[in-house]
Amino acid sequence: MEPIGISVAAVSAAACAAAARVAGRSEWAKQVQLPRVLAKTVDGDEVLPLLAVHIRRVELSPQYTGKRLRTHVKYGQKRAALRCETDSFAPALPEPQAAGLVRIKSATVASAELSSTCLFLLNEIVEPVVRLTVSKAGLPRRDVAKASISLMDLAKGGKVELPLLSASQENIGRVFIGCDVMEVRQRELVRSLALVCADDQSDAFVVAGAETKLVSELVGDLVDGHSDNSDIADIRRRLQC
Repeated sequence: MEPIGISVAAVSAAACAAAARVAGRSEWAKQVQLPRVLAKTVDGDEVLPLLAVHIRRVELSPQYTGKRLRTHVKYGQKRAALRCETDSFAPALPEPQAAGLVRIKSATVASAELSSTCLFLLNEIVEPVVRLTVSKAGLPRRDVAKASISLMDLAKGGKVELPLLSASQENIGRVFIGCDVMEVRQRELVRSLALVCADDQSDAFVVAGAETKLVSELVGDLVDGHSDNSDIADIRRRLQC
């Protein structure tokens, strides 16, 4: 019976540790979760610093063709990060050109255009790093590959491509991302999030299935302090939301 007692104690200790981590996370996370901050902000003129991470395109080895996958984005290091995820997607091989006269090379990759944006509250609580994980959609979650970059390098490059590494550190693809750092008034941010059909994911907002250019156009207008009804109507039409 002793091994069972030890096992129960170990499980109990692990459960307590997990609960403590969750409780600890809730204490700091609620200070920097963008949806929560927006809900608590009374002054509509308050200016909020934002980090927009654009997930543009994912390329993977052909073995993942047609597989349902999902991209998870984290702002910060392990155990102290803000999270969001994109809609599921299935990478596809390129169509043969000229009615099959051009053969697809064995080195061809399967790819998917994600055109999704994760909008976080820029803050000094979490570490300035962006981490991405591609996993199989559904439960249980199974990670396929990961990538990471410091926020300084990402902001400096504007648009970058990162290698996607498997658990064995094998390069099995790449992800194309970009970022914008900006300040926007709370009132205008709430308005713009509604216009682009943003998904509230607790830690961040996600704009999925829309061209990131449209998001940048709208946010750019808000940062510059001008947007009229014709701009809004045009963006709503183009986003079809």
